[in-house]
Amino acid sequence: AVVSTQSTGIGEIALAIAVYYNKDGVTDSIKGQFKDCMGKYTNQTEEICRDTIDSLQSVLKCCGIDKPTDWKNYTMETPPSSCCIDGKNCTFTDNCFKDGC
Repeated sequence: AVVSTQSTGIGEIALAIAVYYNKDGVTDSIKGQFKDCMGKYTNQTEEICRDTIDSLQSVLKCCGIDKPTDWKNYTMETPPSSCCIDGKNCTFTDNCFKDGC
């Protein structure tokens, strides 16, 4: 049992080191997936994208990739409610998380 605990710790450390050294690639990959989901956000058959983005934006208190107006690229007239400080209604400039995710 001790060996498996140690190997798990070593595996986690190795993963952390690999991610750290490839952090730009990991960041680009995550941004790409986020952009892809933003494009699918209003599609009723893509609930996983909508739920994931809503969770990320609510928990991290962020909006869009770099800024809230990123949503304008996806024909959104207002940001999703998960961008709103009150979790309900906001505009790109009012009551909205200012930082991108």
